[in-house]
Amino acid sequence: MGLTSEIENIDPRYKNTILTIFGKQICAMGLSMSNIFLHSQDRKGWRKLIVIFDVEGVLIDGELLPSLARLVDKEEEVKKLTLMGIRGEIDWEEGLRRRLKLLRGISYDECRNVAESLPFTEGAHQMVEELRRMGAILVGVSGGFSILTSRVKSQLGLDHVFSNELVFHSNRLIGYGLLVNSNKTQILKTAFDDLLEREPKVAVVDGANDLELFKIADLKIAFNAQPIVKQKADVIIDRKDLREVSKTIKAYIEAGKLGVEGKSNAKASETSKV
Repeated sequence: MGLTSEIENIDPRYKNTILTIFGKQICAMGLSMSNIFLHSQDRKGWRKLIVIFDVEGVLIDGELLPSLARLVDKEEEVKKLTLMGIRGEIDWEEGLRRRLKLLRGISYDECRNVAESLPFTEGAHQMVEELRRMGAILVGVSGGFSILTSRVKSQLGLDHVFSNELVFHSNRLIGYGLLVNSNKTQILKTAFDDLLEREPKVAVVDGANDLELFKIADLKIAFNAQPIVKQKADVIIDRKDLREVSKTIKAYIEAGKLGVEGKSNAKASETSKV
């Protein structure tokens, strides 16, 4: 199921609106890919570590759609569908379609206010600062929506974020455009190309719908995760504090398990060669 099939389910009167808005996100993705190319050229003696995060439930302490559902008295229905998707009990795309159908008609202002109100997980800013000192490329990939993830990118200072798009007409939610599907690696492979293959990668996730990310990761971190995710993880973090993630990554780097040097170590190595 892709963007075309989702648009076919929308009232024909709204299709131009959907394509216009979704096209803007494709343009934004193009700018992000330009930055990725610059990363690929910025090689100064050490490999670039790519750290990939799920957004809702990991970087954000909460979920957007269940929070929106409270506004229309659909919280239990949407929460149930959300949990079924996270646990792998329902096809993710089908679950998303059913959740959005329950939320149609909510205003843009209501969605924006809810997205702005969701808190960052404890330690998020400190974790990002520490990973920056290690010279990591920070990537968010979400099956959620840019109304939330754009804020996450700007306020945390991530390098790249990929997500989907809510579509509004006359200030009311009518549908969505799908860029990130249940296999989140697809958008990353498209965006990063061979950079994704050659650089060491860490994935920090919580749900069964994120497990494809574990298949490309050199270090798999389950963060307050579902049991099926913990079974496949290298490291399990049950404490809701993202500083534990940066501590774990730092320990793996110092132990030589990720094949990457932090910026300070790399500079020291270059100095010693002079």
